[in-house]
Amino acid sequence: MRTKLRILTVVLLITISVYAGVVFSEHSRNADRIYDDFYAETNFADLMATSYDVEHKDNLTSACDSIEHQGCESSLILTGQSKTDVDWISSKFYGIERGEVNTLWSVKGSVTPSAGEIVIDAHFALHDEINMKIGDTIDIIVGEGGIQTFTVIGFANSPLELFYANPDSIVPQDSTYVIAYMDAEVLAQVSGNDALSRNTLNIDLLGTPDFDLSDTEEDEGVALQQTKDTLEQAMNESEADGYVLDRGQLSAELLRLDKDSLSKSIPFILGILLFISGIVIAVSLDRLIRTQSREIAVLRTIGASTGDVMTGYLLVPIVLGVPGVLLGILLGTSSIGSSAFTAFYFSFLGIPVVVTHHYADIIATISLSALLITFLFGIRPAWKAARLQPLDILGQGMDKKPNRILTRITSALPPGIGLGLRSTFRKPARLLATLLALSLAMVILGGNMMFVSGITESFTEATDDQENWEYQIAAFPSGLENITAWAEDNTTAFELTLVAQATVTGTTKVIDIKGSDVLSEQDDAMHRLNLLEGELPAVGQSPAQGILDEGSAALEGYSVGDIIYVDFKGEQHSIEIVGIARELTRSIYMHRVDVQPITGEEANGALLVTKEGVDIEDI
Repeated sequence: MRTKLRILTVVLLITISVYAGVVFSEHSRNADRIYDDFYAETNFADLMATSYDVEHKDNLTSACDSIEHQGCESSLILTGQSKTDVDWISSKFYGIERGEVNTLWSVKGSVTPSAGEIVIDAHFALHDEINMKIGDTIDIIVGEGGIQTFTVIGFANSPLELFYANPDSIVPQDSTYVIAYMDAEVLAQVSGNDALSRNTLNIDLLGTPDFDLSDTEEDEGVALQQTKDTLEQAMNESEADGYVLDRGQLSAELLRLDKDSLSKSIPFILGILLFISGIVIAVSLDRLIRTQSREIAVLRTIGASTGDVMTGYLLVPIVLGVPGVLLGILLGTSSIGSSAFTAFYFSFLGIPVVVTHHYADIIATISLSALLITFLFGIRPAWKAARLQPLDILGQGMDKKPNRILTRITSALPPGIGLGLRSTFRKPARLLATLLALSLAMVILGGNMMFVSGITESFTEATDDQENWEYQIAAFPSGLENITAWAEDNTTAFELTLVAQATVTGTTKVIDIKGSDVLSEQDDAMHRLNLLEGELPAVGQSPAQGILDEGSAALEGYSVGDIIYVDFKGEQHSIEIVGIARELTRSIYMHRVDVQPITGEEANGALLVTKEGVDIEDI
């Protein structure tokens, strides 16, 4: 019975190792193709051109004639608020036309809304806390159109919104941010604009052009940049000033960089798993040989040579390995294998898995590696079996005296404890192998726990310890007067903010310019700055002063005293870096009055803490 159990253990270990190898390796490669498959199904735009202001459709689409393309479709993208049951939630609305570029991926229901109908992004609609149903209604406020009620006709995913979060957030907001899709003319009308108002071009170029990868030093998108410059120039000539982004600069494409860390860590984890399996297999084979020592003695007595015994026991790992490998392959490529793991992994990101691929080269590599490791770790037990002599087993040599040092140490202990210790240390090599296997397993577990702990600490510092506001409001400048008046009687702390997105001059890298009334390191500040070096900005300096985030400073080579140039709506502005702060996002913190000349606005948001018993809905 024990022999059968040991054989089953070895086969099971090999099966699990091969199964894990196939699952993780195929998932690593599929993690890249998932995006490509989804992009192909939804015809992800190669270029996105956005005008600074809402333009007439004909004025905007005239720029399409300046470049060669397969499709150039205008759309309207606006921000606002929406309400399902109780709370008003920050929202983004896409007004789509034919939907042939950046096509919606239907999850449930229809994706062709008409007047009074709306499609909700599946990230939000199918979240456990939301659970919307087809036929539900949703109230929205966008632009100057007031409250409008729409009927939900479907749930969908968009290639533009795979990373589901407000542009100001780096944390997914599946239940606190609404993205919805409706007919472009309908969105234009409910926002108080003309029916043919548009602000975005979705462009599908010929073939699949190379774009600049954000994780490399080399500029792979030189040819594409020429097309972008031509398109931007055409927009300026038609007085539809704006900017052009390629797919490498969109959040959907940046999200796939997540798979790089996975690809780099998987070989290390698999190597440790296979090594641990090899150690356990070696120990199991050693025990198997010991239980068959008398059979080996009989074979040697009737004339079996060392080579015969060696060959026989070298075949044991192969005989046990082949069925284990085959079973592992079957499980790894089955519905509970790599396809299930890939779907499970991407379900956290809300990315649909269009198709799961299997790879013959991965299966062959994992299988041969498992057989090789099993064979190598079986050599020593086979060699020990070949060296056994009949007299060593059947004679007086079988009796071994306990280790004197161990006996002396345990002699003063109670009999039960002493016997347990002597039994534990009776086979030092086996004990060492077990400890090594456990240590390597702890390396994987401990490493992942330390990584998660570090990330959690960073997020806690940036999102909890540095923030003291209760509500953050985004609003049009025209509505801030009412918000300010309401805040005077209903809040204990109130501060206007002015946030804008700019690009670092000479690059396509987006950076947030955040203007606040108070810039402080004190714990009672609405947003406490974690200043690492330098000092707080002074108001009204020339050039304007700001604090740069630590990540941008390190990656771009900026330090205190440098001047950073940014482009906002086609105009260049200079900002003196007087401090470096630890922040999670690429940002420059400035006094709000210094941001106003850059944006031309007084404010577009607020931070507040309400008095006890005050309902934020009253605002």
